[in-house]
Amino acid sequence: MPTISHFALGGIIGICLYFISEKKFSKYHVFILFLNNFLGPDVGWIFGIGRFTHSLFGWIIFGFILTIAYHYFTKFTIKIKDFKNIEIVELKEFRLSYLNTLFLVTAGGILHNYLDEMINYGGTFNLFPQLGQIDSIRWSLDDFINLWSEGILQGNSVISIIIGFILVFSFILVFILFLKKTSRLTFLMMISHMLIFLILFYLLGQSLTFHSDAGAIVFVSIYWGIPFLLCVLSTQNLNFLERRNLKKKDNDERTEKKGFITIKLIFLSIGIFFSCLSVFCLIFRPLLVELLLTLSFISQDIIDSVNFYIIGFIFLFLSGFSFFVFFFINYKEDYNFSILVISLFSFILAVFGIFVFLFIIFLNEYIIAMILADIGEIPEFLTPELFSNIIIFVGSLLFIFSLLNLIILIGLILRNRKTWRLTIIFYLFISWTIIGLVISCYLSKESVKEFFYKK
Repeated sequence: MPTISHFALGGIIGICLYFISEKKFSKYHVFILFLNNFLGPDVGWIFGIGRFTHSLFGWIIFGFILTIAYHYFTKFTIKIKDFKNIEIVELKEFRLSYLNTLFLVTAGGILHNYLDEMINYGGTFNLFPQLGQIDSIRWSLDDFINLWSEGILQGNSVISIIIGFILVFSFILVFILFLKKTSRLTFLMMISHMLIFLILFYLLGQSLTFHSDAGAIVFVSIYWGIPFLLCVLSTQNLNFLERRNLKKKDNDERTEKKGFITIKLIFLSIGIFFSCLSVFCLIFRPLLVELLLTLSFISQDIIDSVNFYIIGFIFLFLSGFSFFVFFFINYKEDYNFSILVISLFSFILAVFGIFVFLFIIFLNEYIIAMILADIGEIPEFLTPELFSNIIIFVGSLLFIFSLLNLIILIGLILRNRKTWRLTIIFYLFISWTIIGLVISCYLSKESVKEFFYKK
């Protein structure tokens, strides 16, 4: 779970770069770096891949997907006059390209993992996640300290010292040359010089400089050099890699209608699915229990802990809600496709929250047992009762959030302006989740505003 320490690291770095660069590292840059240093790899836990995203290469791969949301945000800006006048304005074009945004997302996530692994895991660093039969690759601080310290050649120590002395002072000259010309050639000279040093360190070991320089260079390059380099690249116009901007054409009515029909069919399918589940829970409960017991991870104790009648009525309610949306909206009534997308997303969030709440209420003891077993050594103050209260509290918040999403959905479908504005403000309040930020921006598109302002 992200904490205030991530706020400190991301905030300090972002604000310093903002002022040092004379605001070329803009507020958009700071905000994206800040959020990814705060949340970053923890977003993976939502999708059940937290261990994957909490590794260097796993995060880099996941960053390509997460960048889509952050890139979309850069097309909007927030204007605040007072509490009642908060408006998100759609800009004509994106402030940052996808590639520039990707650099910031990657940098923020690497710094997040660095802080987690350094403080929470005592200096154990995950470089590559476990994939199937392939084990994860982990390094500790001791591995970095002892990297190539012995060397593979037993050379003369005096000669090693002389070589090390030459390399250190020649690098100073190369660095001065780079500061003077700052060209690609001098930058490559610096990198080449560093690689030569690492090769010689691998051959001669610590006798070269009497320090753990190889591990230090690798460590600093990964967790400090790469993030700062990516922050610098995020401010550059990499025209040769950017996708050409194509002018938007008017929405094709046929395409809009297909999307509209697809959303309606999704709601219809969800309604039929929940209707079937409610029938099984309320009428054919013995058959449902028999089917569930065939699953290896479900026992009779779990079945006995669940109230199928409550679950059945909730399924019935959700199915009715889905059918309401399906029958109420009509393409001829000029419903905006963006509103329907947000409505579907709100409904999915609501269903997810309700399911989690039911899972917590009925299977509280099993959840606590799994958490305590995963933690290992447990401090005395972390009692099962405390865990139970925390879990129930979190589940209750999710349930309230779910009900609010259903109310929002009804308001959007009924084209209520107050609900529309409330939705934007609500999701702005939880904009640190990036999902809230994207939804707020999506509802503030000019096409959506026109839809709600029509009389």
